[in-house]
Amino acid sequence: MSEGTTAKASSGTTHLRKREHRDLTKGDAIKAALETIAIGIGLVALLGVGIWFATRAGQACFTLVAVIGVVVGIIFMIVGLVQLVIAIIRPNKAVKCPFCAHVHTVGDWVAWLYCQSCERLLLPGKSRRPSLVGVTCPHCGRSIGVGADLPSVVCDDCNLSMSLADGQARPASTERVACTKCGAALDQAVHFCAQCGELTPEGSKVDVLAIKADSRLRKSPKASLRLAETAVQNLVPALLNKVEPDKLQSALKCLQVVNVAAESLEEAVRDEANYAEAARILTRLDYGYALALQRLGAVLMATQRTRYEDKDLPAWDWVDVRQAVVQKLVTSDDIRGRSAFTDWRKHLIQWKSRKSEGLLGTSTTFSWIDNPQQVSGLFEEARLLSAEAVAKAEELGWKAPAAETKPAA
Repeated sequence: MSEGTTAKASSGTTHLRKREHRDLTKGDAIKAALETIAIGIGLVALLGVGIWFATRAGQACFTLVAVIGVVVGIIFMIVGLVQLVIAIIRPNKAVKCPFCAHVHTVGDWVAWLYCQSCERLLLPGKSRRPSLVGVTCPHCGRSIGVGADLPSVVCDDCNLSMSLADGQARPASTERVACTKCGAALDQAVHFCAQCGELTPEGSKVDVLAIKADSRLRKSPKASLRLAETAVQNLVPALLNKVEPDKLQSALKCLQVVNVAAESLEEAVRDEANYAEAARILTRLDYGYALALQRLGAVLMATQRTRYEDKDLPAWDWVDVRQAVVQKLVTSDDIRGRSAFTDWRKHLIQWKSRKSEGLLGTSTTFSWIDNPQQVSGLFEEARLLSAEAVAKAEELGWKAPAAETKPAA
């Protein structure tokens, strides 16, 4: 489906868009600055009262902590004031959509945005007076508004490099490869076949963790679906190999891929046309997630739950994201009638933390698990999600605790 030519994506805010909120207008930037100032004022006021009570009670230790908090609050206020001044003095620019003629007034720092009227991607760049022309990607059909003087652009959806001239986009390369599924002739750099949707070898080997959130936000729902497929397609093979007892990072990296897959699916289901395929990918993601839990449990058992650097531990946000995807899918009678979705439990592990002091006042936070029941919970959750994944893990020698070795009947 070409973005902007058929069904529009829904305007619901996804977890990724909430986390990566973009300040597009001067009003947005001013609001963000005022929020920072408000946080600083709140810290100063609250801890200022704490200092007064602590001083009267003779609690010198608490007084010192509160003073440090007040200093942090003052820093917040200063930073917010600087942001406020910058937001006020920076000029705006007018970006006119070449497809529907809607004019957007945004800050001069905005390099890309979606048209509020027709939802096409607009790329004004950093120009103060952008003049945009509408072009169509010759591979995937995505409509993009680009600067009239821009010589080339890469499609965020399919990765085709295009040369631009006279309002027309043409593939920059003439080298072609055949789609492995339908045989269609494809540019060698594209990530999926526009005819059948099959991922190309180039698309299959994409490192989804290397794609920044800003780039993921620029994709259409259809391209987000392909990114989720790439994540899941790479996740399972990465898990189906021998467990390396000291490689916690490899297990946690797989969970980060789960997060990208879930967030990409939530972006994809903004368009109802993607519901059926998203449900299919979600089933495969459940299998991969079950394997990832088995892998994490096996590593934790093998290393006797020794300590790990806190920066290696991901937040388990994907559970909420995945639930949001399910809620969207079950609004469709067709999907609800054909697919059964299992809930994911959020709090499977609670890490304990401790700081280790180093040279020159540096410190590193380490975390660990000292409760075997939590590790057992990983295997239990995996068994509930996918008995097939548990059986495969056991075949590969990933040993669960004795009481958890048999898949559920």
